[in-house]
Amino acid sequence: MTALLDVNALTVTFNTGVTVGPLSLRRDRGVVWLRGANGSGKSTLLRCLCGERPASTGSVRIAGEDPFESPAVRARVSLVGTAAELPEYLTVDEAWRMMASLRGQRGWSGTALRDALDLPGNLALRHASSGQRRRAELVAALAGDPDILLMDEVFTTLDTTGCAVLSEWLDSWRSGRLVVITSHTPLPVAVDEEVDLRRTAVPA
Repeated sequence: MTALLDVNALTVTFNTGVTVGPLSLRRDRGVVWLRGANGSGKSTLLRCLCGERPASTGSVRIAGEDPFESPAVRARVSLVGTAAELPEYLTVDEAWRMMASLRGQRGWSGTALRDALDLPGNLALRHASSGQRRRAELVAALAGDPDILLMDEVFTTLDTTGCAVLSEWLDSWRSGRLVVITSHTPLPVAVDEEVDLRRTAVPA
């Protein structure tokens, strides 16, 4: 049976001759902790999982398709990166509406999620605090209800309010969505699987 996410011996090799990985993971749902020290390649591997960059070796398949090659499959996965990526001229509501539209889900509403995170919908991102900005990025990442949510060190970049709400959401999502979270420290939520990358960054 085809898994929602099937990662087989995924590696990325940089021009410096350093290789990160291999990563192998096969799951349909649950919370996965991709753990490892800074520099072990966690962020790079997430970029492969969402189709942003190709693998050097190995493969990534989402519902049997390569996300690097398939726009339709890329719409089923969302990434919350370590840095803010939404345009600063957008408001909170404009940000999640834009992402919902890009995923072909114009009717999706992020109002309830926004309110749970105590975010004003008309707040311009350029005027948001760092905590508000990260919460806005999270709501936008959830736009359209993607099947796979990738979170890069999200608990270290969200403020206290965001972390508390996210912890509750993760417990409710694990039965119907796949969430992969990177962190170099233990997560404040129960996980269904751990993948250790602490010793995988080696010279090629």
